[in-house]
Amino acid sequence: MSERKTDNTRNLTLAIFSLKDNTLIQAVGGGPWCCIVRMGCTTLEVMYDIAGRGMKNKLLVSACLMGFSVRYNGSEKANLTTQLARWQREGRVVIHCPELAAGLPTPRLPAEIVSADGADVMGHRARIIENDGRDVTAHYQLAAWLALQTAMEQHCGAALLTDGSPTCGSQFIYDGSFSGIRKAGMGVAAALLREHGIAIFSERQIPALIAWMEKTEEEYDPVSTRIR
Repeated sequence: MSERKTDNTRNLTLAIFSLKDNTLIQAVGGGPWCCIVRMGCTTLEVMYDIAGRGMKNKLLVSACLMGFSVRYNGSEKANLTTQLARWQREGRVVIHCPELAAGLPTPRLPAEIVSADGADVMGHRARIIENDGRDVTAHYQLAAWLALQTAMEQHCGAALLTDGSPTCGSQFIYDGSFSGIRKAGMGVAAALLREHGIAIFSERQIPALIAWMEKTEEEYDPVSTRIR
């Protein structure tokens, strides 16, 4: 076994990738921080560190919020505030559309989680269907894992996601009846990212996001980490 001590690691997550196709199989732990890479016969185990001394937090942002026309109806939902523009100039914004990354087209049929939320879908307890009744659960589960993989690879400690989406919703989603009824809950990507230690914000929470970014950078307190 290998061992590495570092003075710039605060929290850890283990991500397991298939060497055959480089897809994320499993990610467990307290947060997306990298400090060690270890090879096995069939898997590559990677630990990510995004809390290095002097390192600025990076932010995963839904592509539609940055002006890209990638929503289900081919529209965008641009919300480029002064602060977001500054972070983008600093190279701290990672633009990502989970649904496009998973191979879903634009435009695409509206999809909703049926009588549940994103955590239930990721736990194989609920489905996502399109408004013609087609089950697209697997596509959206893949979208969630790809969002997590991107956040980890790019060292993102937080995500700014489009609310209401079955993928990116964080404050509300729709109830699965396709009648415009909202309910409190998270989409699949938001739920998975939060489960793995990434702070989630909607486009209505940018002041809270700014405060979080500033607070986490001020509070950073390095510790030693030993991997056995």
